[in-house]
Amino acid sequence: MSIFHRPAARILSRRMNAGYRAFTLLRPKTNPLLNIPIARRLAIGFLLPALIAAIALGSISVQSIQLLSKEATFYNNLVQTYTSLTTASSDLQTMDTRLHDTLTQAVQLHLPHTALQEYQDNIQYIAGNYNTIIRHYRHYDLLENHPDLAALFSGADDDTLLVQQQNLAQSALEAWQDYFGAQTLVLHAITTGDLSGAQAKEYSLGEPYHTTAVSTLGSLIQFNAGLVNTIHNVTQTQENYLLLTMALAILAVILGIAFVGWLVSSTLVHRLRQLGQVVQSIEEGQMDARLVIVGRDEIATTSGYVNTMLDTIVGLLEKTREQRDALMKAEALAIVDPLTGLVNHRGVMKHIDEELARCQQTQGSCAILFIDIDHFKYINDTWGHQAGDAVLQEISQRLTLCLHQEDCVGRYGGEEFAVVLKNIAGHQVYDIAERLRVTLAERPCLWQAEDAPFATPIVVTASIGASIYQLHGVTRVALIEAADNAMYHVKHTGRNRVCIAGEEHPSTQNMSTAAIV
Repeated sequence: MSIFHRPAARILSRRMNAGYRAFTLLRPKTNPLLNIPIARRLAIGFLLPALIAAIALGSISVQSIQLLSKEATFYNNLVQTYTSLTTASSDLQTMDTRLHDTLTQAVQLHLPHTALQEYQDNIQYIAGNYNTIIRHYRHYDLLENHPDLAALFSGADDDTLLVQQQNLAQSALEAWQDYFGAQTLVLHAITTGDLSGAQAKEYSLGEPYHTTAVSTLGSLIQFNAGLVNTIHNVTQTQENYLLLTMALAILAVILGIAFVGWLVSSTLVHRLRQLGQVVQSIEEGQMDARLVIVGRDEIATTSGYVNTMLDTIVGLLEKTREQRDALMKAEALAIVDPLTGLVNHRGVMKHIDEELARCQQTQGSCAILFIDIDHFKYINDTWGHQAGDAVLQEISQRLTLCLHQEDCVGRYGGEEFAVVLKNIAGHQVYDIAERLRVTLAERPCLWQAEDAPFATPIVVTASIGASIYQLHGVTRVALIEAADNAMYHVKHTGRNRVCIAGEEHPSTQNMSTAAIV
């Protein structure tokens, strides 16, 4: 249940809303992130590094897959090409061997035309296969017709490989065409029976062109074999690039996490720490401590409500303090006699109770004196009540000056005063009471009316009764009654003297005092 009544709660709510609007108007320009709710702000902070990591890992994964795909395609094509060129090299050697065998047998064995034709058909078949391989390689160039593979070498700064490969393929094709032309001439000479011409063409054209064809084809095969090392270098370069990309991605994620930490620290932790400092300052009594409101998020709203609540609490405390001061002042006035400035009847009772409680706890001693001004009615009737008031004020001052600061003197009522003597021995009571009586009687009080030319001396005497703690009682009622009886005993037996409780007439005074000692 709320400690406020419903109307008070509505008023407090309106004040808090008004206070928050006032703080909003005074809000300084700050980080725009503080205008975003905390949940969304944290979501953005955590999603940002996650998004960076996802993009980076996705990019690396895609590039890795593409690289592996390119490598697999390249190796597959490279194996096929290497196999075809190796077959072509074998065919080239077979053609040369068959051509030499045909020419040798035609010269030495004089083979019939049908046998020579069979040899020629076999040579032409092999030549057709070789021609197909070379032209297919040239037409379906491994690098020229596969841009993705060429891109691998471009990434490794090996653009010259494409040109080198094209030149070698063209050289191999041209060498084959030359050799095939020489081969055709040799076979034609054999067919026509010009064996000596066939031998001349074989040695002058066939063998050199064959050597060139073998050399160019070997260079092409060697070039394709060298592509394995090249693709290894290219792959290593791509892997280094991917590692660099991954390192940058990790760095980006770390920066994103650092951003989240900064976001939490700058927009949450710092402000919550400030809230704790303000609360601690309030606990230490710095009631003017307030939160600095920045942004428009939940913390800013709560800070505004906290500030307004503090203002309300401070206002209530001020009112409470004022009421307490007023009560203390009223209480002080309630126990102070306005005429003499001494404590009144109520104040005297309070002091008696406090002193009796102290004596009971500490085994101490105290005494009570009742002082009644003799013939005070005569003073009022003769010189008026103003003169009586002046006499009472003068008596109050004299009594106060004669007593210790720890003792209490008060106006018990009318012309009667009461004194509480603290930490007093029994044998000292009479002496102190007598000193008070002498102080009042030794010189008159001077009174001068407003229209009087000179002051009038007014003789004042007092009758004093005393009671002592434990000797005459231990309660307030018993001690007051004993002192009061002693005072009235003096009043009825001549006035202007001191009587300790228990004395019946002045002649027994010294005896009673000796008994007290």
